Amino acid sequence: ASNIPWAQLTHINYAFAHVDGANKLSVGNVNDPNNPATGITWPGVAGAEMDPAFSYKGHFNLLSKYKKQFPQVKTLVSVGGWAETGGYFDDAGKRIASGGFYTMTTNADGSANTAGISAFADSAVAFLRQYGFDGVDIDYEYATSMKDAGNPDDFAISNARRGSLVKNYVVLMQALRARLDAAGQADAKHYMLTVAAPASGYLLRGMENYQVTQYLDYVNIMSYDLH
Repeated sequence: ASNIPWAQLTHINYAFAHVDGANKLSVGNVNDPNNPATGITWPGVAGAEMDPAFSYKGHFNLLSKYKKQFPQVKTLVSVGGWAETGGYFDDAGKRIASGGFYTMTTNADGSANTAGISAFADSAVAFLRQYGFDGVDIDYEYATSMKDAGNPDDFAISNARRGSLVKNYVVLMQALRARLDAAGQADAKHYMLTVAAPASGYLLRGMENYQVTQYLDYVNIMSYDLH
């Protein structure tokens, strides 16, 4: 983080956090000294000294440290991605096919998993507050009704829920916006909500009119998939 050109940036996304087995936003074992986000240090590296004002170390310490000097830069934690939308990597590097966003938002019968969505939204607020982030970026690949979209490792979970993924994606965003706004009112700041959205027509035609935009600060379009 000490190598980031802070003076030239407006926003930084930290990727990736994931949805853990309890439907909470997670970066793994935060007490592990080898956890890059919260545990590791860089002895002898100029600019990478830990700020003792924070209870955590790792990348999050440095991000918080440099934001003191560059308060105009907004930091967001990105959740999901190609590899961790439908599961996550445990501390040993093994991928756990927990269902991730798919099961957190959508029950096996297609109904909204309101308990899972609520747990995730609450954990997102707690995470932003604990580690000094300005917002959460949802990189859910993909809440589309198109069969065989996203990571093939997730098809057994995702394809069975295709008909309800878009509808429950909207429920997730609505819940996140409400919780972030309530927290922002209490904390006298605005917590951002953004997404990574596909550019591929194949994926987008299964996402109806993308009703979630009403809850977002902005959309990051994955333009490398435009074809």
